[in-house]
Amino acid sequence: MKHGRIRLVLAIAVLAIALVVPTVAAADGWVLNRGLIGFSMGGTEWAQPQVSGHWAAYLARPTAGLWSLYVYDLGRDVGPVQIAHDAVWNVDTPAISGDNVVYQMGFDIYVKNVSTGALKTITSDGLTTLEVAPAISGKYVVWSAYNGVDSDVWGKDFTSTKPKFLIAGGAGNQGEPAIYGTRVAYRDATTILPGAGQIKVKTIGSTAAPKMITNNLIDQNSPSIGDHLVAWRAQVGGVWVIRYYNYDTALTYDGPSDPAQDMQNPQVAGDRILFDYSNGSDKDMWVFDVRAHRSSGSLMTSFAMPNTSSDEIWGTIGGNSAVYLSNGFPYWAKFAVPSVSIGSVPTRVPHHGHIHLKGYLTDQGVPLAYTTAYVEKYSSTTGKWNKVKTLTTSRTGYYSYTTPTLHSKTKYRVAYDGSITLFASGISRHFSAVSSVRTGWPR
Repeated sequence: MKHGRIRLVLAIAVLAIALVVPTVAAADGWVLNRGLIGFSMGGTEWAQPQVSGHWAAYLARPTAGLWSLYVYDLGRDVGPVQIAHDAVWNVDTPAISGDNVVYQMGFDIYVKNVSTGALKTITSDGLTTLEVAPAISGKYVVWSAYNGVDSDVWGKDFTSTKPKFLIAGGAGNQGEPAIYGTRVAYRDATTILPGAGQIKVKTIGSTAAPKMITNNLIDQNSPSIGDHLVAWRAQVGGVWVIRYYNYDTALTYDGPSDPAQDMQNPQVAGDRILFDYSNGSDKDMWVFDVRAHRSSGSLMTSFAMPNTSSDEIWGTIGGNSAVYLSNGFPYWAKFAVPSVSIGSVPTRVPHHGHIHLKGYLTDQGVPLAYTTAYVEKYSSTTGKWNKVKTLTTSRTGYYSYTTPTLHSKTKYRVAYDGSITLFASGISRHFSAVSSVRTGWPR
């Protein structure tokens, strides 16, 4: 069914609240915010919304009933459609990747393809083992399993008949898994100090030991992982703050914090971290832009979601959109993200040749004129992207850069860190954006 709950928010006010690291300001730019239920579903509770591509998934139950799983096709504006229900067990902790939704029901884990309807049972040991907190990326599902003594993290390629495999085990509890590609972030409560959980990342298929993201005497939890960021909560000074590790720089950073309020539920996508926290009377949600923070420090690098006087919670982020609960109802928000276009380059270039990077920097079709952008070069040795050139766009938002002589296969991209401009009528700022990668490949 379609529905009519639509909100359009434009906010360019400077902040109503101040966070310590970094300072948070209200968002500018249009955010299309749309409800994801029909008016005929009154009296229903909603929980745990998830998003991937054009699909949203979330739980619902009638008063005093059992939780069921629903999906909504954002691209076609069709839904909600129930895809999982049981007469005995609640459906719990859904997660979505592409067309596949993973969820827990009873003590076991299942995957449902929302396009074909195909259902796969990931675990089937019933009451003998409690399997919880599933996560999914591509063909891999990961989850936490209680073995009667402690919890371990397991994984499975659900597209094959191969058995499940252990990702993290041993003494103590390993749990709260999150996955992107083949990297699995999880909380390990056995390292350094009993009860003080540390964040680790294990790469599926690698024989290398898990990467220690944290290594300290404080407690950490709620890891989330994307293509190059890992975010989590750390208990510092009696409150929970958000920290993150960036694979592009191989460094750990302080994220949003408040001296009196806990940061909640960090969720990663690209260069953005979605989170919520209490403003003193209700809970609000914000989007922290990592690139903008690297460029401008603590000056206005978080963007407000369409917050109300009720709670905004349970947010998850995917690409340039997010789903969340507002006053108990599921909503979808689309971010107004700039675009860095980049032209094609030859498949191969002459030895000692060059490639020409050119394109436009725009925001919602409007040129970002005389604006700073950066050329970044990938180092296969360190696995990092490094800034090699600072550019200024033309009046039409155009940029142009010819690379130095190419001696080997080299990757480049162009990035925009979200400029901040003060002017008479207020503040102009933007989310960050990154172009596609272009490769110079000498013959």
